[in-house]
Amino acid sequence: MSFNPDDVDAENEKLKQENEKLKKQIDELSAKLAQHEIAARNTGAAGAAGGHDEYFGTRNSGNGGVGRRSIPFSRRNPKQHQGRMAYLLKKLEEKQNWTQDAIADLQSYFVARNVLGAGDEFFRAAVIAYAGENGREIITDIDLFLAMLQN
Repeated sequence: MSFNPDDVDAENEKLKQENEKLKKQIDELSAKLAQHEIAARNTGAAGAAGGHDEYFGTRNSGNGGVGRRSIPFSRRNPKQHQGRMAYLLKKLEEKQNWTQDAIADLQSYFVARNVLGAGDEFFRAAVIAYAGENGREIITDIDLFLAMLQN
């Protein structure tokens, strides 16, 4: 490696591009991991809830309303994603009770990179909906936010 400024700039630019590619791969893999974790949880719930529907996922079997009621995350179209995110934000504003299905969707939207309006943007909107403008100073990560909802 020479100490020619043009060579150093070219090398820095190459490293920045490689870093961006790696960040994108990490985001994609994180979203896939979250989806797999949710699918694994839902698969475990399917045995307990008494059935699996190819379109709606885990369904209840008359045991008190336990099971998935919404369309699985991976099967939603963009309009359904937008509707579900709006529903979750409204639920946060109204301080309603949370089902495991809704919490799983909330977490999926926090890490999703392939859904318009999801990811960091949705996390910020959720924090504001739940705790107001000052909530951004208190709720700084997903785990803390989800723990607060479950208590």
